[in-house]
Amino acid sequence: MGAMASRPVHVVAAEAGSERAAELVPALRAAGHPARAHVLAPPVASEAGEEERLRQAKTITDKVRDLTVVDRRRLTTLVSEQLASGWHLDAIRAELDKPLAGASSVYAVLHARIRAMGQPPAPRLKPAAVPWCGQCDSDANRWIEKPDEEGNNRWARCPTCNPHAKAA
Repeated sequence: MGAMASRPVHVVAAEAGSERAAELVPALRAAGHPARAHVLAPPVASEAGEEERLRQAKTITDKVRDLTVVDRRRLTTLVSEQLASGWHLDAIRAELDKPLAGASSVYAVLHARIRAMGQPPAPRLKPAAVPWCGQCDSDANRWIEKPDEEGNNRWARCPTCNPHAKAA
């Protein structure tokens, strides 16, 4: 007796609540192809901001072509994690928009690019504000009146607390 040749099983993945798997599996079976459905559960947001991050991540990953439903879901989760760690949406989008010429696995390349981003850059901190000295006109303006060479009063930056006077 010869070995029986096995036929590949078609796996149809679809979002929960989607009619796609329900449509395709019977059609494949009717055509004589073994098939089974794999329904993906929607992501669960554990905090208020996570739902917004998942929505933002989905807007980016939906534009990536040649991804399976499962890979798109995994990439969306990865992008959402990067957003949660502090990366800006535009920085992630720039990584995903780089050319994929010659990539045998689009998901593997994109996954590696996103993981290679590492930790987000430290936020740029503004220099600490100089406290108001109380000698100038107001905390908002920080101007003083100074006499010029002719004895006329002129407005000038307070040399004690105006941040622009410090830089000059």
